[in-house]
This record gives sequence, C-alpha cells and structure tokens, in this order.
Amino acid sequence: PVILNEKGQVVDGAHRVMACEELGLPVYFIVVEGYTIDQVIRANTTSVVWSKKDFLNTCLGQELPEYIKFNNIRGSYGLTINDLIKVFAQFQGVPYYKEGMVFDQGKFMCANEEEVVAFLECLKDFDFFDQSRRTSFIQAFVRVYAREGYDHDRMVKKLEHREHVFKKMSTIDEYIALLCNQVYSYGVAKGGIYYSIESKRFHL
Repeated sequence: PVILNEKGQVVDGAHRVMACEELGLPVYFIVVEGYTIDQVIRANTTSVVWSKKDFLNTCLGQELPEYIKFNNIRGSYGLTINDLIKVFAQFQGVPYYKEGMVFDQGKFMCANEEEVVAFLECLKDFDFFDQSRRTSFIQAFVRVYAREGYDHDRMVKKLEHREHVFKKMSTIDEYIALLCNQVYSYGVAKGGIYYSIESKRFHL
C-alpha cells in the first residue's frame, strides 16, 4: 500500500498513485504518523538503486520547500536533475559527489540560489546553439563564468559576431577552449581569458 503521513502527504508510493490514477484504479494506503523522509529512503534503497529522480519525487511528495524550489528552477531552465546539482555544487565550492549525497539524504539546500539563477539566465544567451543544454557545455560555461574577472556583457557582444564558431564538441575542455579562445578573448589585446586543453588550465 501507499504510505501517507498524518498530513495526508505521500511519503512512499508516488509512482503507484500516478499509475492508479492513469488506470482508473483505487489507491490503497495506510497512514503512519511521524514517518520521515529518512525512513522512506532507507525502506526503498535496501532493495533497489534509486535514481536522482526517485529522490526528488520523494522529497516533492514530502513537500520539502528546498526541493520544490529546486524543481521549479530545473523546469524553468530545462536542465536535468544532475546538471542542476552540479551547478549548485560549483557555486557552493563543493564536489558534485558530496552535493549529490546531500541531495539523496533529503537535506539539499538551494544555497547561492541567486548566483545560480543569474548564471542560468546567462546560459540562455547560448540558446542559438543546439548543444547548450548538454552536460559538457553547461559544465564548461559554469567554469568560465566563475572565473575571476569574467564579464558576461563582453561575452554577449562577442557572440554577435562569433556564433558561427559554435559546433558540437566531445569534452568539457574543448568547450572551455571554444568559449575562451574563439569567442570571449578573440581579437583582444588584453583582458582576455584563455584556456589550454593540453594543460587543462586557464591563463591570461
């Protein structure tokens, strides 16, 4: 049966509820008071490997405000769950795997939300490029964007004449080099940001 807490919120069985609704079948449930998200996760991950989508849906079923906020941002900007977690991790200065573990534990916080949204607004300036929502491109751009001295207005001006250089790349490093060397710093004498694929380092 589906498990509800005392507030009538689905804490386990959201997929079963949706399936029953689609099939026009009754939903059988039990109410367990004080049922926490930690108990939901422990009960479900002992038998199957949960995906990030499973964790997100469970937290949304619990109506956890930070996950609702996260999901709204994800939907507004067309990112996958993993890609948005990676962006938050970048702005919080922590490795993705750590932020991913926090996400799975139901303890994720949309810290640095304003910075993340500002970055995603800037990402929209690349919507002309059909690869701009690929993980490798997002990860490349967030690394360029986070560089000290980066000026997005400058990038936008460069894009007016450099859109033609964009093409599908295989790696994050190739996209960083494209953004820095062929667009942002193209034709400038100073103030540029350059990237070496060989050393995997930025240089001025």
